[in-house]
Amino acid sequence: MKKGSVYSTDTSLAGFYVIGVVSTIVGILVIFLLNIATPLEFVITQMHALKQADDIQWAKLIFSRLLIFCLISLIACIPFLVIMRKVLSPISRWLKQMQQQQPISPQLDFKARRRLINLPFLMVPVIIVLWGIIPLCFFGGAFVFGIIDSGTAITFALRSLMVGFISSAIIFFGLESHARKTLIPVFFPKGELTQVTGTAKISISRRIRAFYRIGSLIPLANIVMTLFILYWQVDSNGITAKAYGRGVLIFSMVVFILFFMGSGILNRLISRSISDPLNEMLLTLKEIQKGDLDTQVNVISNDEVGILGD
Repeated sequence: MKKGSVYSTDTSLAGFYVIGVVSTIVGILVIFLLNIATPLEFVITQMHALKQADDIQWAKLIFSRLLIFCLISLIACIPFLVIMRKVLSPISRWLKQMQQQQPISPQLDFKARRRLINLPFLMVPVIIVLWGIIPLCFFGGAFVFGIIDSGTAITFALRSLMVGFISSAIIFFGLESHARKTLIPVFFPKGELTQVTGTAKISISRRIRAFYRIGSLIPLANIVMTLFILYWQVDSNGITAKAYGRGVLIFSMVVFILFFMGSGILNRLISRSISDPLNEMLLTLKEIQKGDLDTQVNVISNDEVGILGD
């Protein structure tokens, strides 16, 4: 897309909101599934009540859990959307003025370009804070009102924070990928992202280390923390060792499946953030070999690959 073209700001920016909302809701769903699969005393009691309930009571219990899930999702998504709208404000103004073919001031042009590059870096701390505060308030309130015990409240709150780290990583690379496909070619038709001052960047080696730490260490930490809390409550559960072991095994399998899927998504995003620009360069080199000296690399990053592309 070149300057002077007609842009749809709704289409261009809607993808950023969708990525954040979907990742947040899926993260909350993962927490619900992990909590249900954990053989804590509170969970065992809830599952026993569900098994003993008749059809009407069972429907009411399921409806109440779905209502809680929707309420938490709404509470988590609203502040994210508000903050995202604020962060995207200069980019939105840039696109609107370009769509209306109005002159763009140098100040707005610089601010919008810098904001676009820094967008994933700005949203990650916001997301982590939300994943820390909202579960702490929710499970802390449940403990204060006597709904759950302290061990369960701590487990659920810390687990939410761990899932939040993975969710924030997926949102980071998801926002980056979407920006590279849609807006960066518009804002930087000639590349040169590294010339914009005041921008953050993440090297290729850090991307690989981030995947290892988030995709491997967080699931292990989740299992260790849960087993510790289970050991703490083992005397109060009042169930057989066989049933208790079966519950731990089921929980471990659920953790493996969920985090395997999450790490797979993260792995795909990170690998494509490295391979796609390199493949673009290879295609450009092939065109040069054919004699097309007017071809140009589509530079979409400010890391080592972006510098090489420039």
